[in-house]
Amino acid sequence: MPLYYGNHKCTLYRGDHHPAELYYSNHKICGYNAIPHTGTDIAAENTYNDALPLEIWGQSWQDSYRVGVLTGNIVQLDDAADGHDMIVTADANCTVHQRNTLKPFDNQGNILGKHVIPLLCGAGNVYMTVSGITSYYWVFRNVKYTGTTFSFTGASDGEVLWLVINDTTISSTFQISNGWSSNGTHFKLDLSDLQGKITNTLSLNNCPNITGSLADLQGKITNTLSLGNCSNITGSLADLQGKITYYLSLYNCSNITGNLADLQGKITNTLSLGNCSNITGNLADLQGKITDTLSLGNCSNITGSYLMTSPKSIKYINLYLTAQTIENVDSTINNLAQYTSASNGQGFFNARSSASDAAVATLKSKGWTITCGGVQQ
Repeated sequence: MPLYYGNHKCTLYRGDHHPAELYYSNHKICGYNAIPHTGTDIAAENTYNDALPLEIWGQSWQDSYRVGVLTGNIVQLDDAADGHDMIVTADANCTVHQRNTLKPFDNQGNILGKHVIPLLCGAGNVYMTVSGITSYYWVFRNVKYTGTTFSFTGASDGEVLWLVINDTTISSTFQISNGWSSNGTHFKLDLSDLQGKITNTLSLNNCPNITGSLADLQGKITNTLSLGNCSNITGSLADLQGKITYYLSLYNCSNITGNLADLQGKITNTLSLGNCSNITGNLADLQGKITDTLSLGNCSNITGSYLMTSPKSIKYINLYLTAQTIENVDSTINNLAQYTSASNGQGFFNARSSASDAAVATLKSKGWTITCGGVQQ
């Protein structure tokens, strides 16, 4: 029954014209009616200020993905990739929530591949490379591309580059990299988009629009993880599960936490965590295995001395503005002079004492540049 104020029929709502209902006991007196609409084009008049619930069942081609934001009258849908039907719903902000997932199909209804990785792009130029997989191709703007490298000039914000893999099992040497390492602003993917499929190498340096947590990688990467300058990444070193053995770069990822001990002393080539001030630990946890680069500058919670027990070719070491004491610095420099086999290297440390004078002279004779406390020696 309708609700009246005098002779005027009223519409019941709450707050800023949000839908409401009025009940007496279990009996509805008045309120809104939910009316379903189907079809490719939907129009509704005299609506409340409310969400647009949206459900999709079965096979569908998705030109956009994951953003889930209302643009005009189009809701961009979440991507899905593991072979099930998909249901998505939108909340009051028209943000789409994925409740199940769907293996992507092309616009002829054909399954794209056994594994599909979506790479969300921003406006600009796109350049990606892959290796370690056998049968694969790229899909961009519904066009199929082949080759280890995909390059496109003038992508629009929010477009998706799909990497479609037909290999039944993804090789343990699978690698994916941002080809333009100096500028990755055109990538907006979340680490969870990768579905934990990367097992060998992920290199997406200088991609400040990438989001997600190290936990999204599912602790599967064993060789190289390079996300330097991806400042929106979160997570802990413990999320990597101590599996990375060669190269780890998370410089300027200031939201990363954890302890050097979480790496389990396995990294042998490069460790670059500069400006990650939330990381703690003792340099002894690295077990002196680095052979190329150790860069922990401005990691103010790192303590101890870095000591090698056998010759290494390490050529760059930055421990400036860590929590090393003068004694730690002296012992680190003395050890470096004894064991590095590299010439023309660089070393940056906190202040030292005369106890490392001879070691500094030895390193300089090999062409090294040594800076302590901000002063070149």
